[in-house]
Amino acid sequence: RIQPEAAFAVRALPQDSMSDAEYLRDAFLEQGISATALNNYLDCPWKYFYRNLVRVPEKPTQSSLYGNALHNALRLFRDLCASTRVFQPLPVLLEYLQVSIDSQGFTPTLYADAHAKGIRALTDWYERNESGFEFNAQCERKFEVYFPLEAAPLPQVLLRGLIDVIEFNSDGSVRVIDYKTGSQKYADAAFA
Repeated sequence: RIQPEAAFAVRALPQDSMSDAEYLRDAFLEQGISATALNNYLDCPWKYFYRNLVRVPEKPTQSSLYGNALHNALRLFRDLCASTRVFQPLPVLLEYLQVSIDSQGFTPTLYADAHAKGIRALTDWYERNESGFEFNAQCERKFEVYFPLEAAPLPQVLLRGLIDVIEFNSDGSVRVIDYKTGSQKYADAAFA
C-alpha cells in the first residue's frame, strides 16, 4: 500500500527521459501547424503554447459550439443534396440545424439565441446558394503538406487543416470554401 505522502513526493526523472525542449520539438514536428494554431500564436504565443502545442483541455466556448452546429448542419445538408442530386428545401436545412444545435450542449438561455442566429445565417446561405448550387463537392477534407523552410532550425514544417468544402465545377474549375461564423481577426489589419 502506498502512503498518501509518497504518492505526491517529488521524484527524480529517469536518466533516459526526454528534456522539455525535446518533448516540445517532437510535439511541434508531429502536430505541425494549422491556421487556427497560427492565429492563436499571433494573438498570444502562450495561447498557442497551451492550446495547440501542449493541448491543455478547455471548456468549449459558446461561439465554438455555434460554429460546430452550423458546420454540421451544412455538411449534412450538402451530403443529402449530393446523394439525391436535388437542392433540398430550406426546412430540411433548418431541421439539420435543430439536430446539430441539440447535440452541442448549449445552456437554455444561449440555446434560443444560437437557434435564432443560426436560422438567420442558414436562411441567408440558402438564398445565396439555391441557384447555381454545385452538387459535385467534398465536405470536411483534411489535408497535410510539408512546407520546406530555408535557413531555419527545422528543414520543414507540417501544415495541416480541414477544408470545409471543395466544389468541382462543370467548367473544370475548383472552388474552396471555408465557412466563417465568427469575427474576422487578421484580414482587415493585413489589408488596411
